[in-house]
Amino acid sequence: MGTGEIALPTLQWLLDHVGGEGADLVAVYTQPDRPVGRKQILTPSAIKVLALERGCPVLQPERLKGNETVLGEFIDLRPDLAVIMAYGQ
Repeated sequence: MGTGEIALPTLQWLLDHVGGEGADLVAVYTQPDRPVGRKQILTPSAIKVLALERGCPVLQPERLKGNETVLGEFIDLRPDLAVIMAYGQ
């Protein structure tokens, strides 16, 4: 889970080193695409771009806190570990 560019090296490492031997990267959570610049062009986070380039599912809930739907979807993924870095809210 992350959005800021500071989280990119961590995601890159996970994408390079997790997989096989019973471990999989099941999803990446990042904030929804946001309007950027004077023309307000909808722009994905660098985290989303990298995850999609590497074929990892990306989830972009509007809110995490108090969102039972998001919590249910997260539980359904059955993660053994969640790494959170620079998510923001």
